[in-house]
Amino acid sequence: MSSGRRLIVYVTLGDDLVKPQLIQRFMHSGCDVLELGLPTPLAKYDGPTIRRSIARALRTCDGRVRELLDMVRQFDAEQKVLFTYFEFAANMGLREVYSRAAEHVESVLFPDLLIDYPERVDEYVAMSREYGLELTFFVPTTVPHRLVTRIASLDPAFVYLGLMISTGVHLPVTAERNIGVIKRLLGQVPLVVGFAVRTPEQVRRYVAAGADGVVVGSAILKMLEEGEAERSVELVRSLKEAMES
Repeated sequence: MSSGRRLIVYVTLGDDLVKPQLIQRFMHSGCDVLELGLPTPLAKYDGPTIRRSIARALRTCDGRVRELLDMVRQFDAEQKVLFTYFEFAANMGLREVYSRAAEHVESVLFPDLLIDYPERVDEYVAMSREYGLELTFFVPTTVPHRLVTRIASLDPAFVYLGLMISTGVHLPVTAERNIGVIKRLLGQVPLVVGFAVRTPEQVRRYVAAGADGVVVGSAILKMLEEGEAERSVELVRSLKEAMES
C-alpha cells in the first residue's frame, strides 16, 4: 500500500445505502483506502450504527454472504482492504474467502484475530503471503506490548488501533496517550486509528500524537441513514484536509 498519511473509509458490502457512485466521490474527496466490511451476524466489536448497516446488508443478500465477496470488484478504489471477523471467515473457510477476494484487495483484516485467536496468527500470515496480500492487524488499547512488538516484526502494511470499546461509541479514554505508546512500539510500521472518529479536530489531535492515518465508518454510515450523502462526502474531504494540515 502507499506510504504517507492515510484516510481509510469503512463501508459494509451489500448495504443498499452504499452506492458505487458514492464510493467514487469518497475517493475523489481524499479517501486513500477503502475498507469493505463483509457482514456477519456476530459483529463482536461493532457499535450500533455499523450493526444496523450489517443488518441491512444481510437482508439485501438474504443471508448469501459468499455472494457479497464478489461485490468487492464493483468498487472503484486503488487500495481496498477486506474487513471481517476471523471466526466467521474460518467457519466459511479461510481459503474460500481468500480465493474470492485476493484478486481485488490488498489485505484481509480480522479484528478478532489477535484478541480471540492469537494461536492462529501464523496461519493468517501464511495464507496472506500465499495469495500475495499484505499483512494488516487490529489491536485494542489493552493489547500486550510484547504482542505489538511481535506483529511489528512481521512488517505489516499497517496496524489498526481501536481507540474505544466499539465502533462509533465514544468513551472518555486518553486516546492520544494510547496512540503514543503503540506508535513507539511499532517504530516505522504505520499506525492507523479508529472507532468513534467523526471530527477534523480529532484527526488533528491523533496525527499530532503519532497516528499515520485514521479510519472513519460509523459517522459516514450515520449520515447515509439520515439521507445526508452530501454531508458524508464533505466529511471525508474535511478529515483529509485536517490530516494534512
